[in-house]
Amino acid sequence: MATFNLRLAVVSALINERGFQFDAKLAQRAVEFLKSAKVDSDANMQRLSEDEVHAATQRARLLHYLRERFGIEIENLRASEVREWLEHDDLHPIARLLLEQRLEASKSSGSKYARGLKIVGPRSRVRHSSQLGGAGRTGRFSHKGFQPGNMARPVLNIRRQDGRIELSGVKASYIDSVIIPGIYSGFALSNPLVYGGPNEAAALALRHVITSAPGNELVVADWKNIESRILAWIAGEDWKLLAYLANDQGTGHDLYRLLFSQFFGTAIDDVSDQERQSGKVSELAFGFGGGVGALVTMAAGYQMDLGPLAEIVLPRATAEQKDKAYKAWCRAFISGDDFGLEPKVYQACDVLKQTYRESNAKINQLKLDLDTAIKNSIKAPNQRTYVVGRCKVWCTGKWLIIELPSGRRLMYASPQIWVTEEPDEDIRVKRKYRRETVTYITARDKNWRRERAWSGLFVENIVQAIAADILRHSLVDIHEDALTVPAVQTYLDTLPAEERTAIALHVHDEVMLDVPVGSYPLSRLIAQMVRPKRRDDGAVWTEGLPLAAEGWVFPRYGKREAMKEAA
Repeated sequence: MATFNLRLAVVSALINERGFQFDAKLAQRAVEFLKSAKVDSDANMQRLSEDEVHAATQRARLLHYLRERFGIEIENLRASEVREWLEHDDLHPIARLLLEQRLEASKSSGSKYARGLKIVGPRSRVRHSSQLGGAGRTGRFSHKGFQPGNMARPVLNIRRQDGRIELSGVKASYIDSVIIPGIYSGFALSNPLVYGGPNEAAALALRHVITSAPGNELVVADWKNIESRILAWIAGEDWKLLAYLANDQGTGHDLYRLLFSQFFGTAIDDVSDQERQSGKVSELAFGFGGGVGALVTMAAGYQMDLGPLAEIVLPRATAEQKDKAYKAWCRAFISGDDFGLEPKVYQACDVLKQTYRESNAKINQLKLDLDTAIKNSIKAPNQRTYVVGRCKVWCTGKWLIIELPSGRRLMYASPQIWVTEEPDEDIRVKRKYRRETVTYITARDKNWRRERAWSGLFVENIVQAIAADILRHSLVDIHEDALTVPAVQTYLDTLPAEERTAIALHVHDEVMLDVPVGSYPLSRLIAQMVRPKRRDDGAVWTEGLPLAAEGWVFPRYGKREAMKEAA
């Protein structure tokens, strides 16, 4: 492990020193464009609000005006809340325009462009944007400076003829050919059906400010469904692993599309890319043991409308499932934890949770087995090592330790078990049951504090940590392999010694190379990403895990369609 860690540290330092090419010209134009757009936006807000609100960013003033002038008791001005109000058929036209101005102004890409211009270095490259192990418990990479790991998905808010606001995915080619020229020309200030709005247009173009060096191209690939695959692998959910293998071999369906079809009653061939995201939301929400709350949170992040679920799901549910869902809604309504959902919608979400757990029995059992192992380890430290989900679990007293398949360890300081008594989940029974909750100490805001944990959180930590290990091992493999390619090596020899790596950036589960045109095929990058990962002793620790990746080649970064011939 020590040998690999040293190699990884060297590669990570090289990647940070190399950095990524930054299109300062586009960034500067975007900053100027947004400054001009803000003047127009502020003038519109003043005119529409009768000089009560001077800017769309004046949250308190806008909330007050909406309440006093139109009787709108909106709780906050988060994008999801604003979109929900814009769906109201009886919304006053002026209130609608004010909320649309707020939604448009909520895009925060301007500060990122400005930050990039401030930190861009020699040869127009932004450096030191990632931090090895910076994401706390899981050891994932974190990002800083320009924050390339924190860029919004490319979706456009479109107002249809009936007044509804609808989110539509935007292709990278459209951003290249329409949005970016619109920013340069200033045309993106008009025609919301094409650009969405000035802030939205700038947000869409944000990824595209990352480019290849002159004479080079970006070779980019990311792992497909990696967290879902890892979860199925550590749980032994064989049907799901086989489904992924079939999909990889071209004989099966994409699993997220399969899930959407199963949960929402849509024919697989008719599932759109946005609906596929909904399938992904369900998988991520329920996969880590979450319930309706997790689904609501994920749905908000992916702009998934939960409203239609009642008509789609409840008619297909069994009497037992509907009975459980009704009881769950009663408990949630009484405690105020129903998330403001209509009763039937909440019950439909609960049925989905039940269906997921029934069809993923081993994943559900993993959560229970891990919970038992962790609590028993804390109760009896230094007594036994448990093997759960391809991991080892034990407690020394001062530390709860989970050793991952790679050999890396997750550490939880000063673990304890808190015991409380809570009402029975069956609302018809007046009794209490004993709940045990795992807690540990962690650093937050430069202070130490004790936090609660649950089995689903530990499962999530393990899955994300394994994904981080796959990325770590792949970065080393890709770096070392690229150095064996003469054209790449010749190019890198022209750079300072501390920058000699083909890897310019990695974001979450995506790796980006900046290399001479045609020097490093996409298929070769993918082969390095999906190859078995080995420990220092040579043992393969990803045995049985079906890894797959896909990607694209282009001079400018963006969420581009995968090149099918190389996938």
